[in-house]
Amino acid sequence: MSKEQLMSQEERSFQDYLGKIHGAYSSEKLSYFEHNLETWRQLWRVLEMSDIVLLITDIRHPVVNFPPALYEYVTGELGLALVLVLNKVDLAPPALVVAWKHYFHQHYPQLHVVLFTSFPRDPRTPQDPSSVLKKSRRRGRGWTRALGPEQLLRACEAITVGKGFPNVGKSSLINGLVGRKVVSVSRTPGHTRYFQTYFLTPSVKLCDCPGLIFPSLLPRQLQVLAGIYPIAQIQEPYTAVGYLASRIPVQALLHLRHPEAEDPSAEHPWCAWDICEAWAEKRGYKTAKAARNDVYRAANSLLRLAVDGRLSLCFHPPGYSEQKGTWESHPETTELVVLQGRVGPAGDEEEEEEEELSSSCEEEGEEDRDADEEGEGDEETPTSAPGSSLAGRNPYALLGEDEC
Repeated sequence: MSKEQLMSQEERSFQDYLGKIHGAYSSEKLSYFEHNLETWRQLWRVLEMSDIVLLITDIRHPVVNFPPALYEYVTGELGLALVLVLNKVDLAPPALVVAWKHYFHQHYPQLHVVLFTSFPRDPRTPQDPSSVLKKSRRRGRGWTRALGPEQLLRACEAITVGKGFPNVGKSSLINGLVGRKVVSVSRTPGHTRYFQTYFLTPSVKLCDCPGLIFPSLLPRQLQVLAGIYPIAQIQEPYTAVGYLASRIPVQALLHLRHPEAEDPSAEHPWCAWDICEAWAEKRGYKTAKAARNDVYRAANSLLRLAVDGRLSLCFHPPGYSEQKGTWESHPETTELVVLQGRVGPAGDEEEEEEEELSSSCEEEGEEDRDADEEGEGDEETPTSAPGSSLAGRNPYALLGEDEC
């Protein structure tokens, strides 16, 4: 079959696929999903070269990023091993991380589940809910301190692909494995457009696949909060803010004052618009002409706080609340706490500069304008000390072919 014939066949099959989906479900019920054939082709090409597939999910909402159809296709039709990487485990309590790990083991027995984060923290440090008002800048080590590379390599004898939804940390995982920045990362969904490859060792090739959204019936507000859909493209962000505020006390975490409250001590019912208006008032967001509170900009700012994990919305597996005590005392939870504490102790070489969100409106104003622009929004590149050894950056650099 020639290249032209293959592309023509793929296009016909893809159009039939879209037709069946839109014929079975109305556009109001369907979530946002990928309609670009070229992006799907990137997935197909990557699966063709794969020996083992890594599916990266966000630990805050892993089922949102886990398509069962892909699991059945990879493990069933292709007969490949599938490794589920629960990424960003520093954003969720250790007990919840372990509960999700066992949930996937129970429901998808052919999965190999690995925990990962590029920015481990010390879980022994008490977490103040008001810490949402502080922004942490990571300097120094960064990817060289990633939690999970050794566990991930033990789960794979050869890694050839990293695949997942947009904004779950696929590129950051590649950088964390290598120990330095080799692929570009961004908070903007869809930053990676074409698959990129990098040789971890002579016999282990990593491939960073573009993020791809599978069809689902998820609420679109949840997709926005999961970072799957670009915030800058949302025309009506208030529903997503209301979805967030109905599940975590946003107004309490941000110390907001109700816009209609004359007496601060009095209780007033909050709606999404009130929260956005109060946040705009606190941050000084004003419209250009009338100098009114810019509630649209405030809503976008709140959604970015949620996507970045500074307003953390974590979903629980079924039955977690009833068995929370069991998970907190689980041996794997204790092991995870110890591991995080060993990798990221308080007061280590990494410097953290914290600044109050209310200290400067201009900095986040620039982020609001630029974070979702094409070609911008790359995260700061962690630097290593001059003269550091290759083994310090890439823990697998000294492995021979027979040791991988």
